[in-house]
Order: sequence, then structure tokens, then C-alpha cells
Amino acid sequence: MHKPIVVAAAAASLFASATSAQTVDQDARCLLASSIFVRSETDAGKRQVAVAVRYFYLGRIDARGAAGPLKPVLQAQTKAVTAANVGPIMTGCARSMQSKEAALRTLAGNAGK
Repeated sequence: MHKPIVVAAAAASLFASATSAQTVDQDARCLLASSIFVRSETDAGKRQVAVAVRYFYLGRIDARGAAGPLKPVLQAQTKAVTAANVGPIMTGCARSMQSKEAALRTLAGNAGK
């Protein structure tokens, strides 16, 4: 089997389990929190992280494939993300994304051996 195919198959497996490990509510909460930070963050580095987190969670939500059922979830999470909790939510979402990225890098590094 070719190494790129092994890496692709392993990555697909990693992301399939990662998508199911977090609920759609959590993904929506992360998408909303990161969108708030993209609009309001003045520090360029933190804003760049927020943009990456936003695209990551947008991709996770898109992978779920059903836009219609997501509307009430997004509306509910809009009420759940407040000024008081958006910072901790964003921190948790960024850490989750970074841990998945690190796992993928480790997997890709091990597949080349």
C-alpha cells in the first residue's frame, strides 16, 4: 500500500471519530464563539487563531451534512454563548482543534516510517 493512501485513510479515520466525539451543539458553540472573536479581536495573532478555529468548526458542521436541522441548534447556541463565557469557550475550542491537529501530524509522521 502506498504511504499517501495510508496517511489519507488514517486521517479519515481520525476525523470521523473526532466528528462523532463532539456533539453538534458543541461544534455550533465553537463556531459561534470563534466568529465573535474574528469580529472583535484586535490582536492579530489571536484573530488568526480565531479564523482557523472558525473554519475548523465550520468544516465539522458542514461534514454533518444537514443544514436544515442545524438552524435551531445554531439559534439555541447563540443564546448559550454570552459575553461572560465566550472567552473560556473559545479557549476550549482552540485547544480541541490544536490537539486534533497535533494528532494528525503525529499520525502523518508515523505513517512515513
